[in-house]
Amino acid sequence: EVRNTLTSDLKETEAGWQLYLRGSKTTSRPRTIPLAEPAAVFIRRWMPVEQDVSLLAEAGDITDGAIDVQLSKVIKRINTKATPYSLRHGCRNLAIATKIGPDVQQLLLGWTTGNGGDAQKRYAAAGEANEDQMAVKREAMERMPGRSISVLDARLGR
Repeated sequence: EVRNTLTSDLKETEAGWQLYLRGSKTTSRPRTIPLAEPAAVFIRRWMPVEQDVSLLAEAGDITDGAIDVQLSKVIKRINTKATPYSLRHGCRNLAIATKIGPDVQQLLLGWTTGNGGDAQKRYAAAGEANEDQMAVKREAMERMPGRSISVLDARLGR
């Protein structure tokens, strides 16, 4: 998804920053996720200058394995047993711990309920056309970090 996401997919709206994720598992399930201001500022600092190119355009031809290795270096500073794949599951655990329901988890993380079918095709719809959906996602993204931020700061010695 990161390789397919374009610099123009990071947008500041009246409600705040959001990122449209391209190249999801299927084209019928695009996702737009809200971003906290610090995350958007961090991402923009490392983005290519050119408009409408991949967020990784200046990184050259990189493989999924190379992306995994680079993400692992950062992740292991926080938890030596964590992997990029485990981040998604950790995010889900955080959502459960803060009482964010499965429907909002699906909107943010792109999971199905397991029963599949046409009813699930639009569950993680982009949300740009649905202000209420983006507001729910943004509220969840603001609630979820909670105590985790102080734990992260402590582990990083801040």
